[in-house]
Amino acid sequence: MVQNGMAAHQAGNLVEAERLYLRALTADPRQADALHFLGVIEAQRGNNERAHELLAKSLTFDSSRPETFANHARILNALGRHEEALAASGKAIGMRTGFVEAIVLRGNALRSLHRPQEALAQYDAALKIRPDYIVACTNRGHCLIDLGRFEEAFVAFDRASAINPNFEFVEGARLACMLHVGNWAKYDSSSRNVIKRVEAGEATIDPLTFMAICDSPSRQLTCTRSWMQHYYRAAKVPLCAGERRPHEKIRVAYMSADFREHVVSFLTVGMFEQHDRSQFEIIGISLAAAGPSAIRSRLAAAFDRLFDVANRSDKEIAELIHGLEADILIDLTGNTRHSRQGILARRPAPVQISYIGFPGSAGAPYYDYLFCDRVLIPESDMSDYAEQLVYLPSQVVNDDKREISEKARSRRDVGLPDDAFVFCCLTGTYKIRPATFDIWMRLLGRRQHSVIWLTARDASTEANLRSAARARGIDPSRLIFVPYGQPYAEYLANYRLADLFLDTLPMTGGATVSDALWAGLPVVTCIGNSFPGRIAASQLHALGLPELITATPEEYERLALQLAETPTQLAAIRDQLARNRLSSALFDTARFTKHIEAAYRTMYERSQAGQPPAHFSVYPGLPSKGCA
Repeated sequence: MVQNGMAAHQAGNLVEAERLYLRALTADPRQADALHFLGVIEAQRGNNERAHELLAKSLTFDSSRPETFANHARILNALGRHEEALAASGKAIGMRTGFVEAIVLRGNALRSLHRPQEALAQYDAALKIRPDYIVACTNRGHCLIDLGRFEEAFVAFDRASAINPNFEFVEGARLACMLHVGNWAKYDSSSRNVIKRVEAGEATIDPLTFMAICDSPSRQLTCTRSWMQHYYRAAKVPLCAGERRPHEKIRVAYMSADFREHVVSFLTVGMFEQHDRSQFEIIGISLAAAGPSAIRSRLAAAFDRLFDVANRSDKEIAELIHGLEADILIDLTGNTRHSRQGILARRPAPVQISYIGFPGSAGAPYYDYLFCDRVLIPESDMSDYAEQLVYLPSQVVNDDKREISEKARSRRDVGLPDDAFVFCCLTGTYKIRPATFDIWMRLLGRRQHSVIWLTARDASTEANLRSAARARGIDPSRLIFVPYGQPYAEYLANYRLADLFLDTLPMTGGATVSDALWAGLPVVTCIGNSFPGRIAASQLHALGLPELITATPEEYERLALQLAETPTQLAAIRDQLARNRLSSALFDTARFTKHIEAAYRTMYERSQAGQPPAHFSVYPGLPSKGCA
């Protein structure tokens, strides 16, 4: 009976295979193979919890088969139970020498446990046995990205592309590595092909990297939805199913993998501290391990309760949040590194929001609202976002207690010439497009005795950018690089040594623009068409400096050159920035917190009344249609 079931299974007839496996179990409830393959069918259907139950039961009756341990490890990894997956894959490897699939599964568990060096050794071992095993090749590339070794990761994805150019997400990962190291030799053809494949609905690229190459909000949504459908499908049985649980105080849970020395914490901690405790209970859900630090101590004091859940599965964390009866859950990580969207897919809270970590629509039905402002998302673009839109006066949160190092420093201390004009862009290299770099090099060519101050993770990235400058007729020594990984207060102090921040296009700076403005450095931006292309413009508008927002790359270049050549105009803007800094909507933490609390109250009231999420504004006048 089991053999017949296996034949049907291999032919893709899951219904017939399931029927035959169940018949085998009727004859012998201890039939381990039938239980094993029923578990495989449930996994194929996305029912991982049920798959886990069946595979575990199979192993109680027969623990001699390495395939069962390997499939169990695969499911345990999918459930976020990585320590158990590590053990199960280890047993499979011990039972069968050279079991490549199990070796890769062990590597996956180690990578998820933030042990990338050990994971890399597993992928290397698998490829030594089977050099054309594309899963090992791509996972090795992702592991190298985790380690910040983008040049090597590019080679890994290049190898995977040679094996199968259409394998899921390979081309996008390869392009991401190009961008991170500033290697643009094949950028035009690769980006065009990636955009074409996204439009066709193919699993091609991660949403954050796609935002760096495409400024279309509708295409960005298509890309994000494809990614979420592939990795984070909504649970068939949500934890929250419409029940109403009124509380004296609204329970707001903030969830993040970055409650540590990370920009998300530096921007949000003041808001957590400012929340009105007479109306709100503020809960922190920390998804990643965090060592002791000043910001971690401040976060711990800012939350009413802070839960460290780094070693728990998505299911366990979702059940914790549901058990806490959180009214509103805010995901501060989103589609970025260490994302845990499988938690939200289980719907642990009646209202769920993506904020600050990912600059755009989360693209999944279990996210209800997206915060924006009138600059970020014009009314005409509302349909390009999956969530209901909540319009704030200013979308970007800031902490007005951020400290800037007061250590006496000169330009010479950081390798800058004393008397040069210093253009600056200390944002991630992956946001720099060749066309933007062309503009920067033309500015260096036209503004004599000027330099540009950049950041790079490694020597290969510096070398690639210097080579790109040389190819454009600019002395590579005019590119100066700030050391990577400085303490935050010292990093902020860098901006006081520069003259003008040049924003990236088409994906503009977010936190870096906020940091520059907070330190008093003017920023020139070009407004784009999508959320990530308009974040800098949103901040400048909130700061009362709309004259620094340009509409085209040509205007951007002209304004940057004009400011660089007109010291009096630039000084006047600096003075205006200094005057506006603490009185504007951008850096008024208390005012921002009141606005977001007003939004939370509306969300809570709608939820308690049994009303679905709907567009709304926390202040009158915007948007004028589509709102409840």
